[in-house]
Amino acid sequence: MVGEHCYFFTLEVTPMKVGDRYSAMPLHCTLMPKFFSNLSADALSDQVNVVFHRTTPLRLRPTERAAFGPQRVMATLIKPTPAVLKLHAALYLFLNQLGVRYTESDWVGPGYRPHVSDQSNSALPLNRTLPTRAVYLIEVEHPLNGKRRFIRSKISLTPRSK
Repeated sequence: MVGEHCYFFTLEVTPMKVGDRYSAMPLHCTLMPKFFSNLSADALSDQVNVVFHRTTPLRLRPTERAAFGPQRVMATLIKPTPAVLKLHAALYLFLNQLGVRYTESDWVGPGYRPHVSDQSNSALPLNRTLPTRAVYLIEVEHPLNGKRRFIRSKISLTPRSK
């Protein structure tokens, strides 16, 4: 549809910089698979900030390697910890209120499975827990124009003060 943008959210694995663009993404943990929205990246970022405002950094625990998703891409599955599932569920509910349309509705909400897809000959090692301190909003270029991914915003996950 005219005016729609395609986005997805990731948890940081490899740090990225706002404004960068990629044909092949660095390692990242998908937090919310691709969806369409009429909101600009700035407006969407401003809106969802409320979801991340009080989220502390998370720990990603790799569990196994598997062919994943509809295209059977090799990925490292991440243990669906309560913290990761809670963040996905909060973002899912919030995006639903904004009227987004998911490209793969089977992989959101109850079907969400956190994972890190292999990228450019790199894969997440199974033997270490990884801290993640940021969420990225990534815009997907229209397929007729290319396959680039644009880093539109980085939202820091803030440790709680004691």
